Order: sequence, then structure tokens, then C-alpha cells
Amino acid sequence: MRLKEVKILNMIDLHTHSTYSDGTDTPEQLIEKAASKGITTIALCDHDTVAGIQQFIDYAAKFHIHAISGIEISAEWISGECHILGLGIDHTSPEVKSYLSELKESRDERNIRICQKLNTLGISISIEEVAAEAGGDIIARPHIANVLVKKGICSSIDDAFTKYLARGAAAHVKRLRLSPLDAISFLKNNNASVFLAHPSKLHLPVDEFRKFIQTLIPIGLDGLEVFTPYSTDDDIEQYLTLCKEFGMKISGGSDYHGSNKQDHYLGYYRTDKAIPVEYINFIK
Repeated sequence: MRLKEVKILNMIDLHTHSTYSDGTDTPEQLIEKAASKGITTIALCDHDTVAGIQQFIDYAAKFHIHAISGIEISAEWISGECHILGLGIDHTSPEVKSYLSELKESRDERNIRICQKLNTLGISISIEEVAAEAGGDIIARPHIANVLVKKGICSSIDDAFTKYLARGAAAHVKRLRLSPLDAISFLKNNNASVFLAHPSKLHLPVDEFRKFIQTLIPIGLDGLEVFTPYSTDDDIEQYLTLCKEFGMKISGGSDYHGSNKQDHYLGYYRTDKAIPVEYINFIK
């Protein structure tokens, strides 16, 4: 099926982030912006937390917007890192909250060690400063990057990652990450539809990506996030073909982070691409 033949509905965004992780908009601000853009269905997928979901859903009801509970979990596999989305996760489950609390502890320990590394490099930065910058449930590397930019140490968030925070950079610290099996099992056990987030960012050759997908499907992967700002036309064609072949669901979203991620706009994936309406029947 050629892209020009796909009927699209530019009213859906199934991948956004708020101040509860590394976004710059509160859940309420996300909903207000969605309403102003005519978005009718939106998912909040903060990193490793569901703390903002309930207020997101409650506020969306005032605007008659269909709000989806979601989460984005980082997983480690043999070739690097991948991100797993859980749409429709039971955000009220005590099991979910307990499990995510353990992930948060690991992330917090890592942030402290990053600050310590920066200190040894002669950069004055404290975890308290970073926590104040974050202002939410999760402290992440973009918050450290923002502090470095505000201090004039780095020219931009990208500059901070290149010099200090990215893998292999001067202050990088590896943290505990789940395996894809653990991440998918956790999400499936808590009522989520499970998608591989922005697969284009894996930069895998076609054959290798196909093999990777075939290892994830038996353990519960439901689909691919086909429509993203990172996807080229060729990527989209490849993912649509794989989804059809393996009977997988199709999703998409902007990966909107507010001002923390440039060129990512709420409800906008790339040029005129959006989620085909016929592909979203999994949304409850």
C-alpha cells in the first residue's frame, strides 16, 4: 500500500511526555495544547512513571478529549537500547507503582553519580539543582543538560549530551535497565498494548530489524510505532509491511517533549504524515 493511498486522521498523538518525566509541559498544558490543535485522542507516555496519568485523564475529560494512559520504558538488548511503549497500562495498579518505584531508585542513583562525575571534571552541579529543574516525579538526563545550559557550561541540550551525558561521554553513567522480555512482560501483565517505540532510532539494517522483531513477538510485542518524526517514507513502508506480515498493530506519535526536544510538535509527525484512522482500533 502506497502512502498516498492511506487515509489519515491528523487528530491523534499516541506518544507525548510531561513534566512528570523529561517534558516541559504539565499534563494540563498538554491537554490544553491538544485541544487548541484539534487533537481528539492523546496518550501520555512518560519515562518509567505513571504519576501524571490520572490528572491527565481527569483534565482531558473537561475538553472531551480521549486520554490514553501510557508509559515508555527503556530496555537493554545485545545491540544497545530500545524503548517500549505500553498504551492502556493500568496506572492505578499497586504492582505497577511498586515496580516503577524500583526503576526510579535506579535512575536516582545514576543521577547522583552523574553529578559526582561532573564535579570531578570541575563543573559545580548538585542533585538538588537538578531536582529543582525537573520539578516532577522523574529526574532525567535532559534536566541535567538544562542545568548545564543555564550555567553557561553548554550551548544547548544536544551539546550537553555530546560532551557529558551521552553514552561514551565524559560524565556518562550506565544505569540498570530491563531486558525487552522483562519490560514487555511487565506491561502485558498490566493490561497494556505493547509497541516498539520509534524503531527508526535503532538504525538497524532491514534484515537485522526483522530478526529483532521476530524475537519480540513471541514474548508479547503487539505492534510498532510506525508513524513518528524519525520515520522516513521507506521506514514507514517497511514497518507497514512487517505489521501486515506478522499481524501486528500500528501506532504513532510525535514523541513531544515541549522545549526539551526541538522540532517535535504536538500532533505532528513529519510533513503530512499522521496515524491512519483504520489502524487505531486497538484504542479502548
